[in-house]
Amino acid sequence: MRIMVAAAIFMSILLPVQAQEQLPRTSPSERHVRGINRSLQQEDRFRGLEQQYQIDRNQLRQNLDRQQTFSNPSPRIRNCPPGSVGC
Repeated sequence: MRIMVAAAIFMSILLPVQAQEQLPRTSPSERHVRGINRSLQQEDRFRGLEQQYQIDRNQLRQNLDRQQTFSNPSPRIRNCPPGSVGC
């Protein structure tokens, strides 16, 4: 009797472990859908990187334009004759 109880306990522990190890197979259509989803996710990441690159590039251009606009102009060397009002 004790052997039967021990076997029942052992089987009740062993069967759920085996059931967890055996995952159901994915169908070809499910694998195809997963592949499509992965491709879409990659495209979204790539699009995000492109957008960030464009934003960074535009900010750099704005900074350069701002620097050029507000920088002190270099002194011009004029060859004006003495006593003239302006060249």
